[in-house]
Amino acid sequence: MTKIDDFFIVDRAKNPRFKGTIGQYTCMASGSNAFCGDSLTVELFLDHSSPAIVVSDATYDGFACSLCIASADVLCEKIIGKGLGFISSISLDDVLLWLGGLEAGVTRKKCILLPLELIKEATETEGEQRNDRYLE
Repeated sequence: MTKIDDFFIVDRAKNPRFKGTIGQYTCMASGSNAFCGDSLTVELFLDHSSPAIVVSDATYDGFACSLCIASADVLCEKIIGKGLGFISSISLDDVLLWLGGLEAGVTRKKCILLPLELIKEATETEGEQRNDRYLE
């Protein structure tokens, strides 16, 4: 991991842009990572007015390590304005790239994956119920 990656992750963890709550949300999911004690709740507000269901707001809250917070923050940024198809296509490699090309060991990948798993869990039911609008 380079110094730029270190700075990026520390900056996102200390100055998160999407931490908090929406108040009124369309879907949410909560979960934890027993390995390091991360515990997050993700809230999404989905806009159903366009041909595709689009994320119009995304937040997370909870207690987590720097990698998990940075991952959650970057993911919220990346999914706003995107459809459910985009969310379902996001992989660990995408998140690592968005974190500055980070390389992480097996155990730390769980920290990075928790927010992605929660976002996918939150939107899964929405996509199943409205399969006709499950577009990118």
